[in-house]
Amino acid sequence: IEMKRRTPITKGTPSAGSFMKKPYANAMHRAGFDKSTSKPVTATKRIFRQPTPELVQIYGYHAVYAALTARRRKLLDLYATDNSLARIKEIAAAAGLCPKLVETQELSTHLGEDVVHQGLLLEARPLPEADIADIIHNYGVVLVLDQITDPQNVGSILRTSCGFGVDAIVVTERHSPSMTCL
Repeated sequence: IEMKRRTPITKGTPSAGSFMKKPYANAMHRAGFDKSTSKPVTATKRIFRQPTPELVQIYGYHAVYAALTARRRKLLDLYATDNSLARIKEIAAAAGLCPKLVETQELSTHLGEDVVHQGLLLEARPLPEADIADIIHNYGVVLVLDQITDPQNVGSILRTSCGFGVDAIVVTERHSPSMTCL
């Protein structure tokens, strides 16, 4: 499918690239460039792991607390701000982690300015994939989602399913959003 613009964008017009400024800045930031200087971030400045398919970043107090206490995944590193360290220190120690102290701005820069991280970031391995035979039936309801691609719709379905006592939700490998903390 070819899309055509009604008006061409020419150099010097207000719309020439104005729609690209913010996504470009975010892409530069994700690619390892400092937002303020547009220069590459040096190795000494990087304290977090680089994103890979084998790395899950869990942030926010309740999500981090659940991951630390569930003990269902391999935990790698826990980053905490000074304010949140007191709340999570004992739980982290019980899980075998020593939290690394970071500044709030470092977490915000790494995760994004609009992310509510509550001063906590846990880097871990993804959960192992479950087999359909592993489902524990309490209420006898299993929900199967196919071609639900909007992550916000999936989030609404997950929350509603909890309220209605759904035992499990099965999603397809293709035609579904990636399961992230975002």
